[in-house]
Amino acid sequence: MISQEKIEPPPAILKIDGKEQISGIGSYCWKGTWNALCVDMIGIPTVQEPLIASSPFTAHLRLPLQEPPSELQFNIIQVTEQDELNLSARDWRWWNIWELQGKRLTPPLERESDIELSLEPGLYVLNIEAWLEKGSVSYGFLVEVQSNGTSALPATSVSPVNQNGTSNSVNFTISRGLQ
Repeated sequence: MISQEKIEPPPAILKIDGKEQISGIGSYCWKGTWNALCVDMIGIPTVQEPLIASSPFTAHLRLPLQEPPSELQFNIIQVTEQDELNLSARDWRWWNIWELQGKRLTPPLERESDIELSLEPGLYVLNIEAWLEKGSVSYGFLVEVQSNGTSALPATSVSPVNQNGTSNSVNFTISRGLQ
């Protein structure tokens, strides 16, 4: 009898201030040993409880893959409770982010990278899209940025740092009007 292989990408991990969050796994096309599977999700899944951060902070992204990705995108989308879908699959929270404006950056093509973020207080879905030899996958993380007693930041600064210690900086603005 032939056993059925589980064909699903492994989850990614995001670490902020010493606390880790395992990603939700969104849409993917993934190759197994003998076959492949493509799954299209209705939204982006995240865990129930967000990681808490005070801005600015460093997010350490770890992709559980053997090889570095051939393409990698990091999407930052501010969300509200109205953006949450009424689904309960896998005990995840599901987010309808497709029509929301956010910011996209391209971190280094590394299995692990540090990304420095400065965001206004609020709830954010961090959606990571990775393309590699085994296929493509979309990961979802949930982060709540709390006020640290300062006024709103005029710009959001993002600095991906790769394992070699070099950095590519990108500056952009996220305003509350994105909701």
